[in-house]
Amino acid sequence: MANTFIIQALIALVGFLVYHQVFRKPKRNLPPGPKGLPLIGNIFDLPSKETPNHVHWKSLNDKYGPVASVTVLGQSMIFIADREAAQEIMEKKSQASSGRPVLQFANYCGFGDFISLHQLEKRFTSQRKLMHKAIGTKVLATKYADIQQREAGRLLLRTLQDPQKIVKHFETEAGAIILKIVYGYTINPHGPDPLIGLIDRMMANFSRASVPFTRLVEFIPALKWLPDGFPGTGFKAEANQYGKEIRAVINEPYKFVRKQMIDHNIMGSYVARLVQECIGDADEPNEADAYTIKWSAAALYGGGADTTVSTLIGFILAMTMFPEAQRKAQEEIDRVTGGTRLPVLADLDQMPYVEAMVSEALRWCPILPMGVPHAMSEDMTYKGYDLPKGAYIFPSIWSFTHDPAVYTDPDAFAPERFLAPRNEPNPRWAVFGFGRRVCPGRYLADSSLFLNLAYLVAVFDISKAMDEQGNVIEPKLEFEAGIIAKPKSFPFQITPRSERHAQLIRGIEKEHPWEESDAPLLGELPPPSH
Repeated sequence: MANTFIIQALIALVGFLVYHQVFRKPKRNLPPGPKGLPLIGNIFDLPSKETPNHVHWKSLNDKYGPVASVTVLGQSMIFIADREAAQEIMEKKSQASSGRPVLQFANYCGFGDFISLHQLEKRFTSQRKLMHKAIGTKVLATKYADIQQREAGRLLLRTLQDPQKIVKHFETEAGAIILKIVYGYTINPHGPDPLIGLIDRMMANFSRASVPFTRLVEFIPALKWLPDGFPGTGFKAEANQYGKEIRAVINEPYKFVRKQMIDHNIMGSYVARLVQECIGDADEPNEADAYTIKWSAAALYGGGADTTVSTLIGFILAMTMFPEAQRKAQEEIDRVTGGTRLPVLADLDQMPYVEAMVSEALRWCPILPMGVPHAMSEDMTYKGYDLPKGAYIFPSIWSFTHDPAVYTDPDAFAPERFLAPRNEPNPRWAVFGFGRRVCPGRYLADSSLFLNLAYLVAVFDISKAMDEQGNVIEPKLEFEAGIIAKPKSFPFQITPRSERHAQLIRGIEKEHPWEESDAPLLGELPPPSH
């Protein structure tokens, strides 16, 4: 019985593909790319789950040109590795190119309600409006400077105590900042925080789930309706676990805020302010308002924490590989601070090299090296090539920021490239998104990166590690798979520049005493999946 059903389903699928390819799709003059097979197209030209997307697709553009394409089961995907083309297609004509692909697996998990995967519809505009109102300008972002500076100082304390866990310290700091801003939540200061752990797992899942065409259900959406256990439905168990974590991330921090408000512990957080605005004379926001508040809050965490951490990891790697940049930054910081205090955001105008270092960190290791894919909402032509409605558009951010025609010696970490006389282009035009999809939290991210980079090099020396025989270990820039460019683990050393600098770090605890955690006030959270 089951075998008969599977055979019938496969026959139906083949029939659908024949109809889809022969009768429905007019012949298009797509950008160049590898020749596909009948029916299935370029399915064997897709990257493996283990291969970083930007590494795989760069080879396509290297071979076929700055605008190239593949088609899989009738779905066209266009890869843009040219700045001029990206600005023409994704900025000047953003009305036609700002849609989002329908990611079947991500939607099945429950990620489809994140603003980054929304189409340009009411849900998108409602969430984006709230986010812009909170953090969408430089002036608004400065409201959170005290929180950012306090947590950046605590990053130094944790790093002084255990430098080899700096990646975990980055995650803790980024989580502490966003959770305080968004929910008014204070993390566990001296150990794993359950809410940070939950949200970080969810964001790692989101990164994996949002890579197009890595699971069979992306090609055969009808697999969603088959009973568990049927061939091709193995994705369901993974998606169900992801779904539990998403629901907890959306609901539990919101419940925490509502309880604090009911108990008259008003904290002035993003969520608390919005709830107060929506309630009026009612006891609770209506369902639509609650939905918008919850999902925009979760998006702020996802956009502000995981991406910042990836940039900081890349920065540590860069400091081990390019020590001269670190030395120049330290000289500039010492000149401004006298070596007696930590930098503050008000010092930014006096630290052009450190500001350029932030730009270089974003360029050298871009957060989303293939961007988040767009979808064409209407037909367009570019230099004689068709970009049909429904085609997926992938901006190769990595190619933009490593183009030797734009950036001299692009693999080198050289902040001076952005200063006179070189004045190479600032990479923010690409790394924070395009058109209507530009990142609403870019100003908050900028200030956080400046503080972290300036704090770290002000008091620490970051260098290459050595093996047991005293030989220097040469690190390499390699990435984990996923849409977020998270460098793979690499060896390093971090030590205080001097005892005076170590004392400066220790003094932070007196200035900003540790606070009691709000973790005991949370509801029950799902355990980590295995």
